[in-house]
Amino acid sequence: MTIINMFRRKNATTPIMTLPNELLAEIASYIPTRHSKSGYVVEVKSLASLAAASRTMCAVTTPFLFKEIAITNGRQLHALAHVSKDLLTLVQ
Repeated sequence: MTIINMFRRKNATTPIMTLPNELLAEIASYIPTRHSKSGYVVEVKSLASLAAASRTMCAVTTPFLFKEIAITNGRQLHALAHVSKDLLTLVQ
């Protein structure tokens, strides 16, 4: 493999990442954050995994990750107290 091919492969973009952020956000909005029957907020592991995929996906999914937060114990409340104010503005 030549150096040029290695460079191209390293910087290759997947087809989904060529979509505008608005469409990526629309796709992310379909990932459930509430239990289908009870309506309670559930863990958002799928969204968190998507956020970890790239900087772009992190920026797109962060508003969905912080839209609703279920606090079930004091430890979570303590952690929320240390979240940046910018992220807290996303909580509804």
